[in-house]
Amino acid sequence: MFNCTNLTDLTHQSTLTNSGTDLSCVQNATYYIINGNESKVNENRFLSAVSPVADVFVGLYLILVMLLSTTFNGLVLGLSFWKRKYMKTSDMFVVWLAASDIGHPLTAYPMVITSSFMHEWIYGDLGCQWNGFTSFFFGVSSMMTLTTMSLGRLMYITHANIVRHRGRLIVAGLLGIVLFSALFWATSPLLGWGKYGPEPFRLSCTLVWDFPDRSFVTSSFVFVLGVPLLVMIYSYGRILGLAMQTRHRRLKWAPKTKENKLWEKKEIRLLKITVIMCLTYVMFWSPYTVVAMIKSYANHIYISPTVSLIPCLAAKTSHVANPIIYCLLNKNFSRYIPLLFAKKRKADDVEDDPTTQTLPLRGGGAADYDASSPMAMTPE
Repeated sequence: MFNCTNLTDLTHQSTLTNSGTDLSCVQNATYYIINGNESKVNENRFLSAVSPVADVFVGLYLILVMLLSTTFNGLVLGLSFWKRKYMKTSDMFVVWLAASDIGHPLTAYPMVITSSFMHEWIYGDLGCQWNGFTSFFFGVSSMMTLTTMSLGRLMYITHANIVRHRGRLIVAGLLGIVLFSALFWATSPLLGWGKYGPEPFRLSCTLVWDFPDRSFVTSSFVFVLGVPLLVMIYSYGRILGLAMQTRHRRLKWAPKTKENKLWEKKEIRLLKITVIMCLTYVMFWSPYTVVAMIKSYANHIYISPTVSLIPCLAAKTSHVANPIIYCLLNKNFSRYIPLLFAKKRKADDVEDDPTTQTLPLRGGGAADYDASSPMAMTPE
């Protein structure tokens, strides 16, 4: 008879097959295998699968991330509202991104934090569905916003005249795609295509990556992660290429004046922001994607709950990175931050940054584009 008195995780364990084990003695198990088929054990499936020290660390870490995300994204939203008369239509991408990045921590993190300190998921199946839905909804929303933002910025350069006359319609259409995509992908598991369930460490909920029907998992990998990444690489790569062509024309037909030096500085900033943006996207989400793909397509490879916890926490940190990359590195944005706390100063007293002015491309057509961030904070 197989002894399961101290067994904590039976996932991927084949030793129970035909062993005659009394399932009533199984503690803290999520799956058992009988004749090669996995069956879910409901008892204790929400009990933490990591050490109490790791539970406390998760709670404290998410408190820090939630505070930073709320502060930075709240600053973006507050400043955007305060300077709304100076905002361009394209700045709505930044507002939407900040709303997504603040929505996830506020709606999902408190449940994970309290469960971490209780050393188990305390909100049951219904709470698990809600936590999985909100996490996936805001995650997809953030990714799709980054993608449509890159397309929008490219269109502002390559089709300046069209955007100038139909900018509001284009931005509204792109943000409509973001909302539809987020609702579609996040709602599908609730309707039977895919499934939400506890993470391997059982302190939060997400997609069940090893769900027998892998069509949803495969589709989400392709259309939520793969395609957006390719679109971002293409868009910003082309923007960089056009900027370099502009620099070449300026150096060829004009002397290297102070103005040309400013354009060169602008292009360097563009390169830095592009590289940081792509690397951050890959850095925060790739580890989680790799673990999820292993769970989906190579579930014979065992990944401990503690190891699976690390990429999950890394992905959640992206909500702090986004406002820093897209807004706080923009001089045109950051210079207004002190004005939020100094009421006697007027925003109009701050001089424009010459390196964030319009970048002429394609035969001198003006494009509404800021090399460091779309949040230009200049009149339309």
